[in-house]
Amino acid sequence: GFVYGSISDEEEENYDLQKVRIGGGASRIFSDHLQAEAALELRYVNTYDDFYGERDFFFLNLPVSATLDHRDDVLNPTTGYYIKAEAMPFVRLDDSDVGLRFFADGRIFRSVGEAKKLVFAGRLQIGSTLGPDLADLPPDFLFYSGGKSFVGVSGEVRASITDSIGIVGFVDAGMISADTLFAEAGDWHAGAGVGLRYNTGIGPIRLDVAAPVGGDTGDGVQFYVGIGQSF
Repeated sequence: GFVYGSISDEEEENYDLQKVRIGGGASRIFSDHLQAEAALELRYVNTYDDFYGERDFFFLNLPVSATLDHRDDVLNPTTGYYIKAEAMPFVRLDDSDVGLRFFADGRIFRSVGEAKKLVFAGRLQIGSTLGPDLADLPPDFLFYSGGKSFVGVSGEVRASITDSIGIVGFVDAGMISADTLFAEAGDWHAGAGVGLRYNTGIGPIRLDVAAPVGGDTGDGVQFYVGIGQSF
């Protein structure tokens, strides 16, 4: 079992948010590959943005999650798959709203040849919040660009040039919607790029260059640096 509590103050580009969380739950490891957890949580949120002004929320949440991990390496997988699913039923205690927020992340990896010099990787993310209207939800119940629903798809081809150096080609696409998933068409955006990998003992150092290929992102070419593969 576990207990937790937190106080946070977030100042984002489109909103300000103060949040207090307290809860407790239990986790269980069923095998080397499968684990799950569930909790009961009270959450108070005060938020301000230019669209809705200042708002207060007080929730009772029941977050549950399960993770199935069959990757051969966490930071640099070449074979296997990974699935994580999260669901959070909620009741707004200072109002009558009830709903459900869910999110799932699935990844698959396939290598070519015994040396695994060429790896194909794919990822699908999907999430939605059911119940209240967009105006009756705090920002931390929404997805990325502020929508009630999100779908993301990614594909990569990873090639090892030497034991230390590799190159990657990738394509990413995502949809955000102001409504429940599949209830209304959303806005799709897509990007593509190439990357360089330098393998270290704690995973590859990642340098990516990407540009938009679909949708109105308005940002042009972007550079990313990190440790570990993007997924």
